[in-house]
Amino acid sequence: MEKPNLEKIRRFSLASGIILITYYAALVEISSPLSLSVLGIPFKIKNPNYISIGVILCSFLSMLRFMFYGTLIKRAPYTIQRKLTLNKCADTHSDGTKTFINLLKGETYEYEIVCYSEEDYKTYYDELESVFPHIAHGNGVKGDTINDGTESNKFKVGYIHFNITRKTRILSFFLNVDYTAPIWLNAIAIIFALYRF
Repeated sequence: MEKPNLEKIRRFSLASGIILITYYAALVEISSPLSLSVLGIPFKIKNPNYISIGVILCSFLSMLRFMFYGTLIKRAPYTIQRKLTLNKCADTHSDGTKTFINLLKGETYEYEIVCYSEEDYKTYYDELESVFPHIAHGNGVKGDTINDGTESNKFKVGYIHFNITRKTRILSFFLNVDYTAPIWLNAIAIIFALYRF
């Protein structure tokens, strides 16, 4: 089975939500019966009001598809963010509990990820730059490696040190809002459509 194109699913879902909201916000009324011509073949629709049900179903199914492929099959940015920061905060209290990350507080939180192979190091490094906007430009992602002196094990253990500022947290929040737009936009559209139905 061919792997679905997530970007196409996302675009179609966004378009479905926008069309549904526009359809009901504009109070579109379709005259009955409705006559259409497709490829020169005339069609007569006796119950055009059912078209609105089809638009709602299209929006609902496109939302479900993006939820499945965009958040369950593929990891969403907020899932990766949580994995990279969970229990890795260098700022700890005296009792060992981790510092709670507040979106609006101005503190800069320091993190450290331990890597045991070059593959892990590259994976973490790429993920950091993809889910934390501006982190590589504002604070930098610095990696240190420890060599045990043998040719067979040059990469013994590595560390990725990175800081998350308030600016990075706010940009990450908007990144998550943008990524999940096909879900919340269609949810709002469906609620609005059912209210107007």
